[in-house]
Amino acid sequence: MAIVRTRADLSVLLARQLSASVRASSGEEDIEGRAALKTYLLEAHGPLQSDPRALLAPALATQGIAVEATDEPELIALVAGEQVSWLDATPGRPWRLHVAASVKDADRVHELLTTATPFLTPLRLLPSRLESLAYATGSPLVLFSLKHDRRPLRGSGEGADGKDGRDGIDVVTLRFWAATAAKTLAALREKDVLPGATSVSSVQLRVGEDENYARVEVYHDGKCTAVGNSSAQFEKLLDAICAEYEELRSLVDAITQKGRRVSIPVPWRADAIEPAAARMFVGADPFALWGLPERVGDHTFRARVVDLDTARAAVVELSREGLAIELPPGTPACVALRFLSNVQFHIHAEFSLDPLLQIRAGGVLAKPEPPFAERDALDRVAAAILAETVAHWLRGAPVVSVQSLLEQMLGEGRATQGHADLVRKVLSEAAAYEWADWLKPARDDGGATVWKFRVEPQRERTARTRQLGRLYKQAAQLAQRLAGGNVEPWSQLSLFDAEALVPPEG
Repeated sequence: MAIVRTRADLSVLLARQLSASVRASSGEEDIEGRAALKTYLLEAHGPLQSDPRALLAPALATQGIAVEATDEPELIALVAGEQVSWLDATPGRPWRLHVAASVKDADRVHELLTTATPFLTPLRLLPSRLESLAYATGSPLVLFSLKHDRRPLRGSGEGADGKDGRDGIDVVTLRFWAATAAKTLAALREKDVLPGATSVSSVQLRVGEDENYARVEVYHDGKCTAVGNSSAQFEKLLDAICAEYEELRSLVDAITQKGRRVSIPVPWRADAIEPAAARMFVGADPFALWGLPERVGDHTFRARVVDLDTARAAVVELSREGLAIELPPGTPACVALRFLSNVQFHIHAEFSLDPLLQIRAGGVLAKPEPPFAERDALDRVAAAILAETVAHWLRGAPVVSVQSLLEQMLGEGRATQGHADLVRKVLSEAAAYEWADWLKPARDDGGATVWKFRVEPQRERTARTRQLGRLYKQAAQLAQRLAGGNVEPWSQLSLFDAEALVPPEG
């Protein structure tokens, strides 16, 4: 591996890697091979922006990756044995992780990096913005991939109509390679061959001319795989991707700063809402949200949830009118963008940005309700407290206290003694019964009661999903026990099917 001390050195190395990829490629479609360059676009937020090496080094060391400095603080080497990856943390734009390795090894480095801290998340582009890259760069679209799967919102064997699956398309996986890719995709939509299921998960573009080109496949989660002979053309495309993302991020920020809800009308059946509410918030991919939903009306559910990528809270509402998400001040826009992309991939593909543009200009005000009030039903109180406890856990806090929970949920100085008593009751019950394997009471230096986490979150996603699935089942049982009732039938769907969403180990 060549010595890289500066970003100029890195540019030279990337150019060599692209040139080597052309020589090693066995054909036009061999873009995912070992020789191809993999670049992952990431969004950093919070304390990671000011001192990335200090935060990443201890977390990655446990995974066998050493974080090494270069001559430029924005360029970080990630060393795993003989494999070296490069993290370009240039301020003011999405970070770039460059990996020259097989797909499996490169994806593994990316996963370890993004799970090492809740302050670094994959950049996500809505499918419509993936398609517009061809127009933004004046480059031909030579391949598109469709990926649509409604099964995470329903039980196994359950169709879109709840019976036999004839209402709509359940699963689509398609890779189409041709010079006419753009026309073919347009024809699929115009003829309504796959109603609501043309969610573009990746596009492949050929940027530049034959003697000066890069052929790049761009995925909705910010992964870019490239071959070619021009690193300049590759950089041009990366800049265009970041510009598309910045427009979306600014749009979401403008909505949330005005106290608006990010609301999306979705054409779905009323009888599909309960199964969706039962399965969206169990902590499993693809939604990666954890929280106990509350029925607030006919075919309407509301949940205070934790986004697993950022360990930040949000409020999600499902109804016949569609879906809405409310982000507290300071929440990264990537929480909303992940949610919106999943709406397209798992609910309905023909998703227009027009509602978002209208919200930016005006739109529906968010409901600035506190997570819970002193007189709320105990199951609602427990749902809010347990969600924030999980957020503490995912952020790596060793303990959770009454004060830390209330400051996060209500703000400093706004909690009453009644709020504090409710937190103590919920956490004491959790530590004594349903969450006894996760929490145990202790005393801080001042003698106040705190609750220590007995286990740490698993780094590997499948193992962590299993942890969160068990936490969800036990949290639902605790909330209903405190309220003196039984678990609702719609909630039991998630209690007993959550593990089915996770591939078996081994």
